[in-house]
Amino acid sequence: MIIIFGSKSRRTGSAAVSGYCWNCHSTDTLQLEVYQNYAHILYIPLVPAGKDGQLVCLSCQKVKAERDLSDDMKEQLTELKHRSKAPL
Repeated sequence: MIIIFGSKSRRTGSAAVSGYCWNCHSTDTLQLEVYQNYAHILYIPLVPAGKDGQLVCLSCQKVKAERDLSDDMKEQLTELKHRSKAPL
């Protein structure tokens, strides 16, 4: 018997934030995104395994990881994580 297991993530929340892009310097194109991670068996998500976040520029598609964000952005991302719920 073969059991296929692993992990996946789904976007559960997003919010536009003001500021300018660190790469293309365009204004008001930044978006915070929250992803819910899941452990799955046979491609069926079973156990929520934490949330991750990132900052994305919608103009140039550059991504900044949560650990590289400023303290103010980290605070906004933490609020967004609390507001976003995992789908059933």
